[in-house]
Amino acid sequence: MSGSLQLVGVIEEEGFTLLSITPMHAENAAVLPPHHRDPFDRMLIAQAACERLRIATVDARFEDYGVELVSANLGRAP
Repeated sequence: MSGSLQLVGVIEEEGFTLLSITPMHAENAAVLPPHHRDPFDRMLIAQAACERLRIATVDARFEDYGVELVSANLGRAP
């Protein structure tokens, strides 16, 4: 339990805000086109679309959903 509390502290110290999954997010994820089959990634895409957030990713399949992306390539070859 203390490990998860440490993570929350770091998240808050770095200025991030926790984003809970809402019924609206779940409904949006359920109706997304099947470009991406990973349920966790689909939820991230749904949350970004609902909340108008950017997603940092190296996964090119996210581009098919029309959400705003930030490259997380960090110098790796494409």
